[in-house]
Amino acid sequence: MAALVLALHQSLDEGVPLQQSSLLAYHYAQAALLSGHQILQVFFYQDAVQLARCDLHDPLLKTTQQLWQQLAQQHDFDLVYCATIAEREFGLQREDIAVGFIGAGVTEFAQAAARANRVLQF
Repeated sequence: MAALVLALHQSLDEGVPLQQSSLLAYHYAQAALLSGHQILQVFFYQDAVQLARCDLHDPLLKTTQQLWQQLAQQHDFDLVYCATIAEREFGLQREDIAVGFIGAGVTEFAQAAARANRVLQF
């Protein structure tokens, strides 16, 4: 079976609600895991880093965040957000980040992608 890395590169300019693209990725991850694939990492980039916030007020985004946290815990994979984007674009510091999310950069994403059989972008 394949080792996968999922990348959420959501931009609000794309016109698709963040929770919709994240839920699509989440359901893909569920199906992949049920099929016996392994997820090495889910990388949150661009506007998708907002899913790592601990102060989400939108109930749909909060639910989506909790789904990712549960799935990652159950299947032992990392939820990685781009720390540079979080800080520069959204002013987020480590204390603003929800439990289970790891701050890293594109280098860590590239390293995970190099270990993976497939990288899927949502």
